[in-house]
Amino acid sequence: MTSRSCHETYLSTVGRSPQAHSWFSCPYGCPWRPRRDSRPPRQGSASPGRLSAIPSGQESRKLPAGFPRRCRLTETDDFSSVFGFRKAIRSANFLLHYCPREGEQIDGARLGLVIAKRHLRRSVDRNLVKRLIRETFRTRRRELPSCDLIVRLAVKPNLPIDRRVLAGEIQNLLKKCALLDLWP
Repeated sequence: MTSRSCHETYLSTVGRSPQAHSWFSCPYGCPWRPRRDSRPPRQGSASPGRLSAIPSGQESRKLPAGFPRRCRLTETDDFSSVFGFRKAIRSANFLLHYCPREGEQIDGARLGLVIAKRHLRRSVDRNLVKRLIRETFRTRRRELPSCDLIVRLAVKPNLPIDRRVLAGEIQNLLKKCALLDLWP
């Protein structure tokens, strides 16, 4: 057999069943590996529909507390208008910039994040702070007035990051924002 006829490209598949003369002798083509068990996979309990912690009768009563795209600041102009409003609430590590929204289709508060690399060098730490802010905003969004918010990391937090302290600080900022009278 020449090297040209050994290659799998030149093997004929006409007239052969796929199981009868397989090219690979066992799973993944490794002849020294033991074959897998030939038993069928175990059957688990079938769950109807999606997984949910809420019983099916109560799903319609409780509104989802997700973080959809309409709750985020995504455009550069949105960020510019909030920074241009020049109002902010300060805490030990964060600045909460806010700008009231008015219009026909107001969906409540929207959130933008600015976590600078110069304050937190590791992306793991930046992502942790972002997750904490998003989760706190997600749970408190219904209490907030209709406004655009930007949470900005103002100073370098103490490392290692204490999640509870930062989450409490963000909650306090959002509480203060909820109590603000945004309309003059």
